[in-house]
Amino acid sequence: MHAKRFEELKATGALPSPTGVGLEILRLARDESASASDIARVIQTDPALTGRTLRLANTGNAAAARPITNVTDGVSRLGTRTVSAVALGFTILAGNRSGKCRGFDYQKLWAHSLAYAVSAQILCSHTRIYAGADGFTAGLLARIGRLALASIHPEQYSAVLEEWAGGAPDDLVRLEQNAFVTNHNELSSAMMADWGLPEPVCNAVLYQEDPWASELPVGAPSRQLSLILYAASRIADVCLAPSDSEAAAHAPDVLARCEAVGIDSDTALALFDGVFFQWAEWGRVLDIATQKPRKLSELIEAAHLMPAPTPTIAPKVPVSRSQSVAGPERVTTLAEFDERASELLVLVADADPASLRFLEKCLVLSGYRVRCATGGHEALQAFFETAPQLVIVDATLPEISGLEFCRRVRQTAAGRQAYLIVLTPSGDDETLVRLFDAGVDDFITKPYSARPLFARIRASLRVVGLQEQVSNDRDEIQRIHAELAVAHRRLEQDALTDVLTGLPNRRYLIDRLAHDWAAARRGGTPLACMVVDIDRFKSVNDTWGHDVGDAVLQSVGGVLQREVRGTDVVCRLGGEEFVVVSAADFDSSMRCAERLRAAIESQVIADVNVIQDPVTVSIGVAVRSEQTRSPEGLLKAADEALFCAKRAGRNHVSSSRDVAAAKAAQPVDESSSAPFVEPLLNAQS
Repeated sequence: MHAKRFEELKATGALPSPTGVGLEILRLARDESASASDIARVIQTDPALTGRTLRLANTGNAAAARPITNVTDGVSRLGTRTVSAVALGFTILAGNRSGKCRGFDYQKLWAHSLAYAVSAQILCSHTRIYAGADGFTAGLLARIGRLALASIHPEQYSAVLEEWAGGAPDDLVRLEQNAFVTNHNELSSAMMADWGLPEPVCNAVLYQEDPWASELPVGAPSRQLSLILYAASRIADVCLAPSDSEAAAHAPDVLARCEAVGIDSDTALALFDGVFFQWAEWGRVLDIATQKPRKLSELIEAAHLMPAPTPTIAPKVPVSRSQSVAGPERVTTLAEFDERASELLVLVADADPASLRFLEKCLVLSGYRVRCATGGHEALQAFFETAPQLVIVDATLPEISGLEFCRRVRQTAAGRQAYLIVLTPSGDDETLVRLFDAGVDDFITKPYSARPLFARIRASLRVVGLQEQVSNDRDEIQRIHAELAVAHRRLEQDALTDVLTGLPNRRYLIDRLAHDWAAARRGGTPLACMVVDIDRFKSVNDTWGHDVGDAVLQSVGGVLQREVRGTDVVCRLGGEEFVVVSAADFDSSMRCAERLRAAIESQVIADVNVIQDPVTVSIGVAVRSEQTRSPEGLLKAADEALFCAKRAGRNHVSSSRDVAAAKAAQPVDESSSAPFVEPLLNAQS
């Protein structure tokens, strides 16, 4: 993804991201000089993450005879990469369990991502193509781009999902590209790169839904990891399938995708059984709901007994223009907030059971939703999981005092939005100063009666209501910023697109050729350029008119686009000239050029049935070599080869080697003849 486009999306402030703690742990995990104690010190700054790490270290396969009681030992047992995966996943998950995109299933996203991660980890560990922990991270974050689009464009993405209706992944990518000038795979890869994950992992995520479309070398670890992700995603689909019949429909594809990474059917059946066990364990650690285990062998058997499905076409639900934009500005009043008391979540933390029951009963009877805790660690975990708007906390909590609880909560984004009321046994000045320094909004001394407490709660509603209004205003600003960013990217895309054919134009070609040239030099990979020119195109315009000429240009562009590989680039250079850029060697490029020439000769006359004679093209081919020292030199060499093809009688493919041979055969004295080579842009058809 282009860096400028990604920066525009980051500027909206709505991209989901890990906390500073998660990013620091990820950085330390990649630092060979960092020790387990270094990572443990960072983890301990986040109580909720500390609890998750210890819980995981004492769970399932990681558990040993000796229970882990400190974070340093937990990091040593789990490994730094596993801990970094936990930190990344949990710190992103904590703030993104719900959202404003009405058509987006946030819980299903995380359940699928966790199954995806576990499957990728198991497949990586078995094949040893990539580290299992890296496979887990890639699978866990592979769909983060969908969450990003739902966060940045909630209304528009809901309309996209409604039109998609759970169809093929390619259809979702197409709809996203049309709506936002990007797609979830690009976003996932760009976000992971921004967080400092290894480039091969980011590349694998970019091509997770179509590994064969990647430009990655066959056999490269990143290409293999993309194939593993391709298989793991289907395993996750089986895990999340709402019924056994739908799971059985996906089951045969699981075996086929596993075979693509060298895992035979018997091994795949055995590995699949371990997915549900680990999925359930991770689900308990991260508080993500999982489903009951399924047997892949039984699903395969059921799939063979199922009748072939009758193909149906899902009706496209029309999306009105009003659905793609936000509604009118909404103002929250105090009266309205009072009426919506059931939507206000209150966290109550008190070590005294009688006081806790009293508060809970009063709040529930008043229509509030209540979450209770009896200790400091439990209260912190409950706060990070639920992000309540109002917190009533006892100053004398065990484990972590109410004062320290307030300090830690205020360090988080959710904590800065919450209203904090502390129950304190005394009201002396020193205690009050320390409470307000810690970020407390109000206090009440014990013992207390219900009326003063609820008077303070009603007063807090004014602040909560204003904060909600500020949040709505900020969301509106972010929405406008995101829409402007999309409009800017669309204008930028239009500036790089040929209006008639819809292909990239010359401006795009220059930038793309320079980019591919630099990549080919770094990686030592081949790069080919093919210049395609329609033969005697002027006669088409003169005989049939410019409207038929335009149809021929569109048809030729369409044939080229259909016949090249997914990673090749087809551009319209201008007039009747096209350029194909391909990561291919000389022999492959010549075969491709000949295939394109033949396809155009046979297909264009069928597309434009007005014309009576086949439309033919001449093609010049050049491949990066020591003689072509720049992208411009490569394009010029292809131009010269095209001129050679024209001299050979048109409807012909020539290469830069043919040009060299023709030059060698020319007489030494050429003063009386025209130069053999002239630039393509000045040549006549």
